[in-house]
Amino acid sequence: MGGIFISKGITPIIKPGDLVISLNEKGETEMKVTLSLHYDICPAWLKLSVDHLEQAKEWSVKRRDAWKTSDNILKSQTLEKEFEHSMQAIIAIAIAYDSFYASIKSKIKIPVDLADKWKNNRTARHIQISETIRLGFKIKNEGTKILKQSIKEIFRFRDMAIHPKSDVGQAVTHPELGVGVEWRFACFTFENAKLIVNEGLKRLLEITRTKGHKNIQLETFCSILLTNTEQEIARYETKIGPIQ
Repeated sequence: MGGIFISKGITPIIKPGDLVISLNEKGETEMKVTLSLHYDICPAWLKLSVDHLEQAKEWSVKRRDAWKTSDNILKSQTLEKEFEHSMQAIIAIAIAYDSFYASIKSKIKIPVDLADKWKNNRTARHIQISETIRLGFKIKNEGTKILKQSIKEIFRFRDMAIHPKSDVGQAVTHPELGVGVEWRFACFTFENAKLIVNEGLKRLLEITRTKGHKNIQLETFCSILLTNTEQEIARYETKIGPIQ
């Protein structure tokens, strides 16, 4: 192996037993190190979410212009593109939370009986994520309620995107166009995606900026995560608007 390449977001780790110091036959000190790497995927999904939200915004503007014309092909194209990018922005922010959960749960003491209960009851993902965050971070009761509702809504939209009902339904009025469309085109709009992504970013920032983490591992992880997401947060606020 020609060395090891470490890029942004990758944390080098030396696991117990992977650093060995010994003396050779000549009495010289020899050291052998096995380096492990961990890439936190959460910032990557946040970037993808912001990428798609930017595209959804651009296509929403094009869609408004197209619907002032009589070009039905252009109307359809712009409506579909806004839908596609809005849907992917929402899916990406949900997966970012999944990634965040995967990273923090090993640093938080989840009671064995609770973990068994989740497994046996097939507890919804958003509940597991919210409860794990509650166990690991110092969040007030009111804040916990808001967080649970926010994550639940994010995953509700995600589930509508990746587990859609196959039933044929009545047309739904598009919130801006005032015409009947298939429900997905009324659901996955730039404005809805913006609300979902904004809420996701807002709550994630509140969690990671929380003072007095319950253990040093969480504190270190959150510090690194904040550093690795600074650029995307700044881009969101420049291209989309303030997180509020």
